[in-house]
Amino acid sequence: ELALTSPATAGRRARSSPSPDESASSGELDLVTRLKRWRAEEARRRGVPAYVIFHDRTLVDLAAARPRSRGGLLAVRGLGPAKVAAYGEAVLRMIQETAADGPDGS
Repeated sequence: ELALTSPATAGRRARSSPSPDESASSGELDLVTRLKRWRAEEARRRGVPAYVIFHDRTLVDLAAARPRSRGGLLAVRGLGPAKVAAYGEAVLRMIQETAADGPDGS
């Protein structure tokens, strides 16, 4: 038997925005929030959608890994040399500021 599917829905998965899992610390949640706010401002400034700056999954991974250097940023999924060159200093600054707020980011 042959089943037909609509081209608009064939092969699509349900979209869900990745979020830190239940084991995420309050510091990670705070950092993801700060990164999302920065990303929205940066996207508006550049006139591009936010996902062009970083995908949500990249922000979650950044908050979990908390890299301290440009080399550390390159180890995070979604970050290559061009994005590290364009946004690395701002991201590292936010990570450092969040860490300075306290051990759990508050």
